[in-house]
Amino acid sequence: MGSGVISFAIFGRDNSRLFSSLSDAEVQSNPDLEMFIFCSLDIFDEKASKAQEMYLGQLYSDQKYKSFGLLTNSGIRMLLVLDLKCSSLQDQELRALFKRLHIQYCNAITNPFYSIGAPLNSRIVFKMEDGFSGVVRLSNISDFIAPNLDCVIPLETKTVHKKPENSLVKIHAKDKPETCEKIESQPAVKISLNDCLACNGCITSAETVLIEEQSIERFWSTVGSKSLSVVSVSPQSVASIAASRQIHISTAARLISAYFRSLGVSYVVDSSIGRQFALSLAYSECSTSPSAASAPILSSACPGFVCFAEKSQGQLLVPLISKIRSPQAINGALVKDYLRRKFNLQPEEVYHATVMPCYDKKLEASRPDFLVPGSSTVRETDLVISTAELASVLKDQELPTNEDLSEDWLHDFSRGKLIGEPGGSSGGYAERVAREHAAKTGRSITRKRIDKNSEVLEVDSEPKFRVGKVYGFRHIQNMVRKMKSGKGEKFNYIEVMACPGG
Repeated sequence: MGSGVISFAIFGRDNSRLFSSLSDAEVQSNPDLEMFIFCSLDIFDEKASKAQEMYLGQLYSDQKYKSFGLLTNSGIRMLLVLDLKCSSLQDQELRALFKRLHIQYCNAITNPFYSIGAPLNSRIVFKMEDGFSGVVRLSNISDFIAPNLDCVIPLETKTVHKKPENSLVKIHAKDKPETCEKIESQPAVKISLNDCLACNGCITSAETVLIEEQSIERFWSTVGSKSLSVVSVSPQSVASIAASRQIHISTAARLISAYFRSLGVSYVVDSSIGRQFALSLAYSECSTSPSAASAPILSSACPGFVCFAEKSQGQLLVPLISKIRSPQAINGALVKDYLRRKFNLQPEEVYHATVMPCYDKKLEASRPDFLVPGSSTVRETDLVISTAELASVLKDQELPTNEDLSEDWLHDFSRGKLIGEPGGSSGGYAERVAREHAAKTGRSITRKRIDKNSEVLEVDSEPKFRVGKVYGFRHIQNMVRKMKSGKGEKFNYIEVMACPGG
């Protein structure tokens, strides 16, 4: 297949991993390569809208790698990563290579036993690996950071069983009498989501644990076991369901509330209650932080970015991350502290779930940082339901009738009343910080849009006050590179989100 090939991968229309391969040189945990792959995926949509053919040519390059892509008529994405220094493949060779890979892919999916959108496991698709040196297929290429080869939890069962290597030196020892020891049967080991969060490997590779601990089925089985149950719903989730059902956003809020109340939930509230607390503290933190004079404050609302910072750029990024909780975490604290005291209950008698657009919020809820103070087991947020999970159960739900509810803030969401905040779909942190500084100094705000996933807001004060929006790992990588080099404009605050588009 030519020299310099590092990796080949196939992704579905939703960026789900269908097939992937890596060479021996890249088998070890390599966050730079994983980051590069996702940066390349970010560019697919931009390239595809302008392309006149399936072959998209070069997508992205950095100091180590360059990537090329092909987008099929059915929306399947094929990605080839080459070593920047060693690759000898020319454009015509790459076109021919992609044509061959596309044919192999088409042959694989014509298998009558293959389900569209499922990982590719047929013998035909394995032929795609011909020419790679010692190819290894990854099981979790969809993670932001490559998983470790071995689980760091000291259990008997390992994540990967390595083949024994031949010894280079023969070792001789005196014979010892053989002994027989009775092996006691051990109970099956279960690794919790907390264990996976303590790992130095992947960010989101514990799909099976997520399914077990953070699913709507688990919600159904546990929500009725508490004296008080509260569900916090993000406005982004409400907007998504309103768009999918083609209904007004207030109607969508009432639909969601009616569903949860039918299951016995006491109150359904807007997660923007917590967001208002977070936004009100953001500018204060930015203007009073000792480090703000030399480095920007980085927003902490995105768990994907926080995990990336902790696992990949800890010394550089973690000290700069905002100390303010996310809206989900603030709502959890309000429910398990304020509301439980209001109703004279103990924290373990209260159940709090959230509806969030991001699966990584499931990880955030399971972090030990968000246990109820003084408890080692009670979480402030017991369970997170994704927008997709909720939408699937609301598919056949009839639109609600008006309920006769008391004029109480706890019933605002159920009446279709939501809390708005200007500044986009990512929470409005950058906008709020810029507006408050402009109001304090009496200056105006100028905007500079880098592209659809990056923007700069500048307040014309003395000294200049700059706020940035950085969405997607390609832009996060650029941000990290500039921070390491010390080049580029100085920022006071940056709203960072792992997903392209915020």
